[in-house]
Amino acid sequence: MSRRLPIPADLAPFSARPGVGNWLRAFWLPVTAFRLILRTRRLRRLMAGCAVLTLASFIAVLTGLTFGVGPLLGWLWPRPPGLPALALWYLLEALGFVLFAVLLLNTVPVLVLSPLQNALSAETEAALSSGPSVGAQTVPAGPVFSLAAFLPTLLRVLILWMGNAALLVLAAVSGPLGVLVAGFGLAWTALWMGAEYLEIPLSRHGHGSRRVFAVVRTHLGVCLAFGSAVFLLMWVPVVNLFFVPVAVVAGTLLFRGLNAFPPLAPGRYGLAPPTDERPR
Repeated sequence: MSRRLPIPADLAPFSARPGVGNWLRAFWLPVTAFRLILRTRRLRRLMAGCAVLTLASFIAVLTGLTFGVGPLLGWLWPRPPGLPALALWYLLEALGFVLFAVLLLNTVPVLVLSPLQNALSAETEAALSSGPSVGAQTVPAGPVFSLAAFLPTLLRVLILWMGNAALLVLAAVSGPLGVLVAGFGLAWTALWMGAEYLEIPLSRHGHGSRRVFAVVRTHLGVCLAFGSAVFLLMWVPVVNLFFVPVAVVAGTLLFRGLNAFPPLAPGRYGLAPPTDERPR
């Protein structure tokens, strides 16, 4: 049984005055989430299971890329005989490996662990209160790894991939501005991550996609800072095995911190009216 914890002072709602202070607090939330996980037995167990599945997905992705990028490039452009052209071919192979690694390592673990995300969010709220959060949906009984558990996350991952594909095409035709477009690609991925992990507690409390978009739009800087922290966490060796559970817990803490402000207010920890209407 999870140990009940008082709500720490650093989990109080964000400052009503938007600015760098709120961005820094959002950026630091994964560290706060990791400390909370270590203090909570049920969260520790869930994180350990997630780490095993994440490691398996990393091995599968890297193995697939090692044996797949070269043949894929060879199908698109057969390996040329000349040394300069061959050097360019190998360079494209390396760039393709890096590109697909960035894309797949950030999304495959999210897909694999999507059935466990609601449980992580629910345990986070239970650990910070005297019981289940009022207004939140409980984790449904039945098979955890079902098609219905994967579909919502799969749709959001497809949105990320389509955005990155569009930016990749734009970078290819923009010449020297390609570096700037690549920067937009990183910002897009970070913002997607912020929205992805904030959506989990919002969905549990009955908020639809329009409310998610409204929260991200209203608190764009906070969501971007939070998503950037999660994105960086992904590339820290060993720590990245735990990035999904840490991100889910941190997203739940972010939801609790933003719940005192529009478009979630009036409300407290999920008591805002669950509506899909845009804030006025």
